[in-house]
Amino acid sequence: MENSYRFLLQPFLRAEYVYIGDIDILLTENILEWHQAFLDSQLPFYNQIRPNSKRLTGLHLARYDDLYPLEEALWDYCGLNDEEILYKNYELKGALSSTGLDALQVKLGRPYCGIHMSVNRLPFAGDLEAPGWGVNVDYLKKMMLHLSSEQVRLIVDLMYVGSRRILLNLVTISLGLGSMSKSDQLLYGLKKREIWGDS
Repeated sequence: MENSYRFLLQPFLRAEYVYIGDIDILLTENILEWHQAFLDSQLPFYNQIRPNSKRLTGLHLARYDDLYPLEEALWDYCGLNDEEILYKNYELKGALSSTGLDALQVKLGRPYCGIHMSVNRLPFAGDLEAPGWGVNVDYLKKMMLHLSSEQVRLIVDLMYVGSRRILLNLVTISLGLGSMSKSDQLLYGLKKREIWGDS
């Protein structure tokens, strides 16, 4: 149930768009810029329906007015998991259709817009053992730039110590990758695209 709150609570502030993601993703990119094709469409949301299920993924970008207010009947489904609840909300609204969504998914994929620092993932797993963190040099450079900001440092100081230690892992990875040669990185099984991103 705890994971479901993000899809059951309406934000206090109203905006044209609302993004609901995982708590363990460190955003390094502008979400709206990454999803420009969605913004240009008439679709109520951008997400993916998980194969052979009645679940949307946990990374959800929506037009505020198409998501809220939540359907009153949604509270009858609180026993479902978070992604099923999100799916059920759109199903109740009659706004659950893959028409147009499939073409956008080919174009956009499922962007994290940052680094997925989950304790249930290995930073460099890639597609081998399990999902990885999506770490690459571009993201690490942006992260280090953000961390040099006094405002961000104040926020980090307020973070739970476990979260700060995960962030410390990223800083250590960043410093380590920066000091390793490309051939050494490849030697340890890191794919060029995983390390260097699109640059």
